[in-house]
Amino acid sequence: MNPLTLHLTLYAEYFSAILAGRKTIEYRRRCERYDKQFQKPYTHIKFVNGYGNHRPWLLVEINRFEKTSDQWLIHLGDILEHGNIKPTLFS
Repeated sequence: MNPLTLHLTLYAEYFSAILAGRKTIEYRRRCERYDKQFQKPYTHIKFVNGYGNHRPWLLVEINRFEKTSDQWLIHLGDILEHGNIKPTLFS
């Protein structure tokens, strides 16, 4: 089975916390868009800090999705790859 990758953008604060291992769950407010999108069997998530190919990115394993009455919780696994990360940006 080929991995299915979810793409999401993040503010620098949250991107940095995931990179440092301090943030292991990504939260998204429940809405029709995410309710439909998160039904797919995603195995990985690509986080980008901003928009554009020059922005820092992380490829992270997804352990599982959890749905509550008002939000989605994406439980994150290991960081598999990264790119465009300058040491001074997220230290």
